[in-house]
Amino acid sequence: MALDAALEGAIKQAVAEGKQSPAVAERMIAWLEALGDGDVSPEQKDAFYARLMGAVTGGENSDAD
Repeated sequence: MALDAALEGAIKQAVAEGKQSPAVAERMIAWLEALGDGDVSPEQKDAFYARLMGAVTGGENSDAD
């Protein structure tokens, strides 16, 4: 299911304002679209989440290791 254009734009804007890679927005959008389709296994949800978090730099979780 495609996301609403306004939501997609807001995600891209927030990512840009957070000085993140555009890949973060693309991965987040892909994750939300997959969740909206309802055809995602728990393993796929975990993989989407891991890829998204792997793309995010800085922020409060940057030194959580």
